[in-house]
Amino acid sequence: MSSENASFPIVRWREGYDISEVDEFIDWIDQELTDVAPQPDVAQRIRETRFTPRAFKRSYGMEAVDDFLDLQVQRAEAGSR
Repeated sequence: MSSENASFPIVRWREGYDISEVDEFIDWIDQELTDVAPQPDVAQRIRETRFTPRAFKRSYGMEAVDDFLDLQVQRAEAGSR
């Protein structure tokens, strides 16, 4: 799954990730993985990124975001554009 097709479930009553932080980071991933010469540390940065957890506010479901980021790490490591 590419970043442009990402959609995550919205949670309110359990802890989730801040929507704006996730969206901003996904935009960064898109830029890096579609760049002519992506930086070699993209996969590592994806692995190390942490988002602000939110409870009782609109946020993205953590598991869905984590699964998506795992796929983006694989994509980055494979050099996929």
